[in-house]
Amino acid sequence: MKRIEFANLRKTYPGGFALDDVTFDVREGEIFAYLGPNGSGKTTTVRLLMGVLAPEGGHARVVQDREPLARNRIGFTLEDERPFEHLTPLEYLQFIGEVKNLGLPRDRYIEVLDWLKIAGESHRPCGALSKGTQRKLCLAKSIVGDPDVLVLDEPLEGIEPETRREIRDFLVSCAKSNRIVFITSHNLYEIESFCTDFGVIVNGRFVGRWKMEEPWQANLSLEEFYLETTRSHGKEGHGKDSRAH
Repeated sequence: MKRIEFANLRKTYPGGFALDDVTFDVREGEIFAYLGPNGSGKTTTVRLLMGVLAPEGGHARVVQDREPLARNRIGFTLEDERPFEHLTPLEYLQFIGEVKNLGLPRDRYIEVLDWLKIAGESHRPCGALSKGTQRKLCLAKSIVGDPDVLVLDEPLEGIEPETRREIRDFLVSCAKSNRIVFITSHNLYEIESFCTDFGVIVNGRFVGRWKMEEPWQANLSLEEFYLETTRSHGKEGHGKDSRAH
């Protein structure tokens, strides 16, 4: 059984808390949307999970049958991530494959580039690509090794609607094959259309998790439920540094 664990996770910046005792799990078969206002701690949580930052308390980890899952079985992309400017898209994916020891044939990299409609840009350095194409390339880096867990920070931002739909369908297929998808996004309408579960963080505090159908059962859209939740818990907030995302 695969699981993402956040246990008593704590991180501070000079201005105050970024995360304060964050505790929850994400289980296999779920597409979990991690929601919250700007500066609430979402990106900080992702960075702690992927080892980019070190926690000051608690832990964030991915496990399978209580043992840490191998890093090359986890695909991730950060909100502000950019591919290496001097490499072409194919060279970038091949470099990532070598670093993660994926052992993939060249055709696999080309297949993913073609699926995300990047193949036509394969001769250009990544630094010359549009922002949306760079985002697609970072997503390609995340999925090329067919990982068991995907951790995606605003992965659909700036991507055209046709490709967004194909990506959503792919993420649904991942959940159906008992993989885990952990995603952050501000597009609540889109999240509502394909995610199975969601959680809300406000002012560095995790306020709860729900099945996606729970707001509907209360005759609320996800947006209405989210706004009610963030407003009620926002009044309890404490100061924190604006670098927590």
